[in-house]
Amino acid sequence: MDDELLDDLNDEITYEESNILDLVNHGLLESNYFNSFEWSNNCYERIKNNETFPLITSDTLFENDLTPSFTSNLNDLNNFRSFGSFELNLLESKFLKIGGRLSEVNESNYIIDNPVDLFMNDILYGQIPTPETLSSLYKCFNLYYLSNGTLTLEDVFFGKLIKRAGNYAQRKTSKQVYSEFHFSVIREDYKSDFDLKNFALRYIDNNHEEIPSLSYFHEENINSFLKGYDRWKSKINDEKSITKTIEDREATKNCLTSLGYKPEEITKLITAHFDSKINVESNLVNILQLVMDK
Repeated sequence: MDDELLDDLNDEITYEESNILDLVNHGLLESNYFNSFEWSNNCYERIKNNETFPLITSDTLFENDLTPSFTSNLNDLNNFRSFGSFELNLLESKFLKIGGRLSEVNESNYIIDNPVDLFMNDILYGQIPTPETLSSLYKCFNLYYLSNGTLTLEDVFFGKLIKRAGNYAQRKTSKQVYSEFHFSVIREDYKSDFDLKNFALRYIDNNHEEIPSLSYFHEENINSFLKGYDRWKSKINDEKSITKTIEDREATKNCLTSLGYKPEEITKLITAHFDSKINVESNLVNILQLVMDK
């Protein structure tokens, strides 16, 4: 690759925040685009292919007959700077020296919603976040600074508020509450005398101290809680059955535990090799085969 082309590709990455801001202002991209697996996967493809993989940003500009914006480039602003391909590759080379990736994570895993959640998950399990995950966070903050107050941190990380659903923290809390409630339901609903409404009231009474958001619900508005639960289940079905994926992962973990594997080994095996598209038995066979082949 000649030096001129490398310079052009480096400029594309350097000016990316400015281009994204233009696309957001034109209503062509969501403001939280940098905190998406679409962007981080595109970033990873650029790392793997020595910067030759095209930027999604550039394709979107071309498709909408827009030209790259250089006037608001972060390098022109005091105290702000955006990285290019050199810095990205340097980050990757240092990352590989301390272990490298356990797996490629994207939206098809169903469990993690975005790169920020992935960053949190990595830290929780003692793993070093990947360069594309760290780049996602960096780009989000740069977009926030570059917007000069027109975008909030909520906007650049999680998008605009959703009417009636609230901000991302509220939506995430609601999702977790209904997820926990659902797993309690499936442990009880096989009983012939099971009644969802009565069970929900008992569940709220028993758990409202541990889960403060449940304190809002009581007998008079229990139907509101159950409607929210129904909406949550519908959304889960639309998202390719996250419930089954979680249960299959837990079942696979339990099987590996019964075979004597340590918790830290199980976490690495599940992270690297679990396939949400196949059943528990097939996942277990694949994982054990991979272990024996090493």
